[in-house]
Amino acid sequence: MTSLLQKKLEEKTYEILFELEDEFDLDLKSLPEVYYVGRNFNPYEVGLPIRLDFSLKKTALFFPKYNVIFTATKDEGVLGEEVGHFIHHQFLHKRHIKEVPLSLEHFGMGVVREAIGFFCSKLIDPKRRSQYKKDNFLFKKSLEGVLRHIRYIAIMGEYEHLIHQQGYLIGEKMYQGYLSGGIDIGDVKEVLQKPLKGKNEAFYEFIKLRQRFVGGKFFKQNLIKKKNLSKT
Repeated sequence: MTSLLQKKLEEKTYEILFELEDEFDLDLKSLPEVYYVGRNFNPYEVGLPIRLDFSLKKTALFFPKYNVIFTATKDEGVLGEEVGHFIHHQFLHKRHIKEVPLSLEHFGMGVVREAIGFFCSKLIDPKRRSQYKKDNFLFKKSLEGVLRHIRYIAIMGEYEHLIHQQGYLIGEKMYQGYLSGGIDIGDVKEVLQKPLKGKNEAFYEFIKLRQRFVGGKFFKQNLIKKKNLSKT
């Protein structure tokens, strides 16, 4: 039963990958490995020195270091998100910026990743909804206010939650813009293919995407310059 489900999940994941590849008009040179995470799954048995110390119930996870997608679900929207992460990662191979945890670079890159992933999931499953209802940045009036809130959230242990919240929000708004004709797939492809190699480039990209697709007090009034980030 497990081997049959493993095969079906592999086939479904690759089917989604090829669909997204066609949608973005890409020619990818590699495929991710796909593993079904059942009750007794052990990554060491398939040659992967990874400790899965988290619950994968009804979800999936892309590990870029090993080019692997682990999944405990056949939900197409969830698989679409992880395939989106895989595709996005193919254009970040020249990126040599070290993402220090809790840094501007780490936060910005995380949000961009999640935005791309959620947009891809909506292409596969248009009915998929984000579980994040709140927008923590809606009423922030300055860059300093945004940064203070990021640091506060980090202290409270909800840093990854904030990254996903902002990424899903931007991804949803991008998808709505795509449906309405406000943007086309080429606009999203441009974001997808950016290597984001410069210092704080990823955080600046988050600011631009947030301003363009979501807004909020600070984001409607300001487009910060990259050089200003070095002062924060």
